[in-house]
Amino acid sequence: MDDLSASVNGLRTVIEGTHQSIRSELDAMRGEGGQRSLRVEVDNLREQLEQGILELRADVDLVAESSLAVSDLETKVSALGVRVTRVSDQLRDARGLANWAFSKALSSDAGLGGDPSPDHRGARRFSYSAVMAPFQAPQELVKETFMTYLDRYFTGFTGTILDLGCGKGAFLEACQDRGLTAIGVDSDPVNIAICTGLGLRAELADVFTYLNQVADGSLDAVFMAHLIEHLNIEGKRELMAVLHQKIRPDGIAVVETPNTSSSRVMTTMYYLDPTHQSPLHPEAYKRVLELSGFTTMDAFLSGELEGAEMLPDSERLMNFSWVGRR
Repeated sequence: MDDLSASVNGLRTVIEGTHQSIRSELDAMRGEGGQRSLRVEVDNLREQLEQGILELRADVDLVAESSLAVSDLETKVSALGVRVTRVSDQLRDARGLANWAFSKALSSDAGLGGDPSPDHRGARRFSYSAVMAPFQAPQELVKETFMTYLDRYFTGFTGTILDLGCGKGAFLEACQDRGLTAIGVDSDPVNIAICTGLGLRAELADVFTYLNQVADGSLDAVFMAHLIEHLNIEGKRELMAVLHQKIRPDGIAVVETPNTSSSRVMTTMYYLDPTHQSPLHPEAYKRVLELSGFTTMDAFLSGELEGAEMLPDSERLMNFSWVGRR
């Protein structure tokens, strides 16, 4: 009974600590700028949080009465952690979008598009952000992963890193935290609005259009995480050929893409994204990248798949990374 009481008290502490932490963040955001769109978003997230907390408090009481197993409650508390992470990511995006909208309201020429607009048939264009949101890893986890590239290959780096397909800015934030200069490019206006609203330097453009405007041999380094798999084989070859032309001698290119040698990645993850094309085996990627003129500095698999600890690296690791020098 003492063990049960200790478990119950421990879980109560976790629940209430999580509750207070996220509520404080919500309250702080609600007071930022008084923007109505941000207040509405925060209030919606607060309602989700409070409902989840009420359910868990009721479950704690059931455990105390021996009507619910401690392991079942621990599972639910873990699920709350996942929900809280999602809320934190939504708060980050809401803050960026609200700041961007506020700055746009102050300027008649923001230089960015807004939400996807109707085409000539009245249908809304495909919104990558909206479709992929449920499947994306938490921003903090992505940022931590990107930090490993910075610590391994960019210590003491003084140039500018171009982040192609920057998404919501996790790599740009990682560079900011490390005191590095970076600029992002993405074709999704929602992603660029979030980045801009968070004070990150990012531009709305198609990757090839952007690169065509860059002087040959002028780029210090290029980072691409989960971009190249969105191109067919000719697009992959063309992109790397253009990068070889645009990156200065001795400059660096970093590519991260799904590990297509893993059957688990291919059957459970790769085609969750409807825009993924032409999967290449890691060794085939290396060959394509080297044929573009780069010299391979490093190539490795990373990112543990959940529940795959006993499988070989080729199966249990979700990403293939390649680092090359011009």
